[in-house]
Amino acid sequence: MIPVSKTLETDIAVVGGGIGGLCAAIAAAEGGARVTVLEKANTKRSGSGATGNDHFACYYPKQHGGDIRPILRELLDSLVGLCHDPLLSLRFLERSISIVDKWHEWGINMKPFAEDYVFMGHAYPDRPRI
Repeated sequence: MIPVSKTLETDIAVVGGGIGGLCAAIAAAEGGARVTVLEKANTKRSGSGATGNDHFACYYPKQHGGDIRPILRELLDSLVGLCHDPLLSLRFLERSISIVDKWHEWGINMKPFAEDYVFMGHAYPDRPRI
């Protein structure tokens, strides 16, 4: 048996500091829980958050305009969109920029090239980068 070297006092332990783990930690903290993120490395370099802004879908009204429908359509038409529930995807997109803002506030640099977010991800010609 491996000996216990440290006991943590926490309401919720989130295992993994990637995008999913950080989203879970943020939601739990917003709900008032004391949260501990258990990560083998550093959350600034874990999961798909470390790969850059173009590796997850995000709706940013300042970039994409006030109509979310073209962004939702682009997500649902993507290679992974066939597996997405449209209503759940819409809810995700509606909250996506607030989550990204929180990552940035927590020290995960989501604006490495400019003062504002930059959308450089994969996209078909003349279609929005999401």
